[in-house]
Amino acid sequence: MKLSRPLAALSAVLLTTAGLAACSTDTEGSAEVLDDGTGVSVAVLTPYLGNATTKEVIDDFEEEGQERGWDVSVRDTAGDMNQLNSAFQDAVAQAPDAIVLGMGDPTQLSLGLTAAQDAGIPVFAIDAAEADGIAANVTSDNADLGTQS
Repeated sequence: MKLSRPLAALSAVLLTTAGLAACSTDTEGSAEVLDDGTGVSVAVLTPYLGNATTKEVIDDFEEEGQERGWDVSVRDTAGDMNQLNSAFQDAVAQAPDAIVLGMGDPTQLSLGLTAAQDAGIPVFAIDAAEADGIAANVTSDNADLGTQS
């Protein structure tokens, strides 16, 4: 897919501009995030890693994040939205700097999105949809992609 690398890079830039790459320790001594991106943790959650396009975009995002010095974890729920809600809640318990939804339907994730929102953890989506609890959605032009295939 020609667009996966730019889509993943744009998503990483979005996270950076959202303030994840340049903050300092808080008064409770949590990990310091330096200008070079070290100390940033991002949980990527997807129900569709078995899909070649999703896998490519998630792999590219993971690579882009690692190049920025981020600790990126990826969890796939193999199409199970109930497990995806649980994965969101598990991720919230780990307190990452951000959660990224990779190509899932956020309208089916109200429990997970509410947990993230209550914990103050921003959720960004890659090629998903806008919904309550999604700070931003970076998406492709699927009609254009269809003409490129």
